[in-house]
Amino acid sequence: MDKTLESEKNNKKGCSNPKGMLRTAKGPFSYMYPMIAKQLIADYNINEGLGLDVGCGPGLLGIELVKRSNLNMISIDISEEMCEIAQNVVLEKGLEERLTILNADVENLPFKEKKFNYIVSRGSFIFWEDKVKAFQELYRVLTPGGIALIGGGDGRIWPKKPGDIIKKIRFNTITKLKMKLFPGGIKYNFSNDYWRKVLEDAGINNYNFLKHSFWIEFKKNINA
Repeated sequence: MDKTLESEKNNKKGCSNPKGMLRTAKGPFSYMYPMIAKQLIADYNINEGLGLDVGCGPGLLGIELVKRSNLNMISIDISEEMCEIAQNVVLEKGLEERLTILNADVENLPFKEKKFNYIVSRGSFIFWEDKVKAFQELYRVLTPGGIALIGGGDGRIWPKKPGDIIKKIRFNTITKLKMKLFPGGIKYNFSNDYWRKVLEDAGINNYNFLKHSFWIEFKKNINA
């Protein structure tokens, strides 16, 4: 078996260190989630509707989206332990009436067609075993006119706190350096042609590759 495919298969159960992921999310990655949420809301005029966060980890991106809008959210993760951690974070924030955490697999989503107005996923797409199937499922549950943003890294908006600015500079510098030094070892570093084939094999034609970090935007036609 190809080493990359074998590695992805071993990651089927999700994050191998959920508590470590929580520490990372609340530490060096903490600046990301407010900035990504702010960007999403500004770019797509998000204020209300139903959103889906795929591979939510500790749930911080969904939390930021709910805090900054009138959205209701469902956040899913394939790891049961990660879902328990995310649920505790949601309860701590008092957002359980608007944000639901579910244990689910992106390749077999437990939702009816055309359910979500917005879909977001940061950092989990590299672990999806069958990426074509995953994108097919995301497209299936997206409403006509809906928007999905799938990718990794952070967003284009800069934080205002000096400490968070330093975190953003450090993250982007290290990421770019790793991609330059180890182009075959960074899973984000698949070419656009690779992702273009995945999307088109999934039947998705209305997509863009955003210029900041690595994000795939796709939309569902209003008549679909």
